[in-house]
Amino acid sequence: MCRDKHVADFMDCLEAWCTRLMGEKPYHIHRFNLSGNDLSDSAVKKIIETLMTLEIRVDVLDLTKNKIQSDAASKIADYVWSTEPLSELLLDRNLLGFEDVNSVLRACYNHSGYPIRKSYGLPIPLKLGITNNPIVAENRVGELLNTIRKQGGKERVWFCNCEEDLSEKELERHREKLETCYLAVHMPGAFTGTDDRTAVRRSRSRTRTRKRQRKEATSDDEEDEEEEQEVSEQRPARQGRRNAERDKRS
Repeated sequence: MCRDKHVADFMDCLEAWCTRLMGEKPYHIHRFNLSGNDLSDSAVKKIIETLMTLEIRVDVLDLTKNKIQSDAASKIADYVWSTEPLSELLLDRNLLGFEDVNSVLRACYNHSGYPIRKSYGLPIPLKLGITNNPIVAENRVGELLNTIRKQGGKERVWFCNCEEDLSEKELERHREKLETCYLAVHMPGAFTGTDDRTAVRRSRSRTRTRKRQRKEATSDDEEDEEEEQEVSEQRPARQGRRNAERDKRS
């Protein structure tokens, strides 16, 4: 647990730990996790400033469930711009607004290291967690994505919000788009509107649904025609029996 009052001591310990284990900077930490500490905006800003001063690169920066607002968000954007690309930036359950998230995404867009590529060249979208923030509560994520598309070029950005979109098969399918885009971001649960990946999936789903409905409708029509044909065939037979019975009575 790291509260605001512990931040200065914590960063001193971090510097000592990095120096002892890794020697001279720059340093590399796979996961830097300060989630669930309820840290203030100013405290998070100081932490990010220290990461920049010590030249600490992280792959996963987890700042979930704190009180990040504009100042810390701006410093996070500076950190994103100044360091090697992150694979995950988790900012869920904070106090981020439209411009705060926009500044972070703008830094990623302008950074030549995004999207990250694996050793064999397959681009990997940045995972950006922003659920339970004002921008999501106000349903402005879709507006932000559209703004980025207009400003950065629709062909240069790629967004998705479903875990299945990160499978190697799906990424390979969209390799051409990912290789030419400047910004590729996976934002799980951040929005419910149409995005660049689910739009295709939903279109395919709607097409399959329409085909199934047409097939079912055709099947129902054929059944109706068969029933009508049976009725038509039975009608003369019933009439013949009636005539025969009438002749007998006569």
